[in-house]
Amino acid sequence: MMVRQIKRLLTHSLLVGLALLPISACTQERPVAPPVLPLGVDKAATPKIVVSNVSLAVDGRVVFIRKSNQQDWLSILGQAREDDSLFNWDKWGLQLLVTERDGKPWINDFSIYVRRSKHWESFAAVPGSSFLHERPENTFPGYLEIDGVPIGPNMTLTEIQQWRKFLGLVPLEPSMGYYRTGEDGKWAQHYFFEDDDKLTYVKFM
Repeated sequence: MMVRQIKRLLTHSLLVGLALLPISACTQERPVAPPVLPLGVDKAATPKIVVSNVSLAVDGRVVFIRKSNQQDWLSILGQAREDDSLFNWDKWGLQLLVTERDGKPWINDFSIYVRRSKHWESFAAVPGSSFLHERPENTFPGYLEIDGVPIGPNMTLTEIQQWRKFLGLVPLEPSMGYYRTGEDGKWAQHYFFEDDDKLTYVKFM
């Protein structure tokens, strides 16, 4: 009789433990409290760029990258420094690349530079370098939020992954020298980091 009771108790304990496993796993996968606000992030800073799903809003004015043209961006951001197919907004650290598809202008990508790249600047400093004017002169001074993640000028890959995990987003995946999410040509985000693991810019395609 005693042996049977012990077996039943052990079986019950095992079933309870197995039932709690999914709850425990969910708790570990998605933290209850949000990560600390990244260093250098000021929610009151302007301009404010909020990226959500497949749209991008600049101070509330929405533009859809895959459905936009260069005039849409110029009407929102103002005059840009144009260099062949590149449009640079030096004051804001923003860049638009316009190419052609089926004989018509095509928005290839839009980039937001949040931090200077030591590697890039070393290339640009070489006399006669073609890199000198290919990027905006300054970095983004405003507030940037991507799919709910506040992006700062000193943000690391680890911090971004922690925020994405908290928000229930898929983690960024490593690619050819950068990290990414989404599908190119439809809607993708490419994140570029320096050797110190800190973000330098994000490219939307």
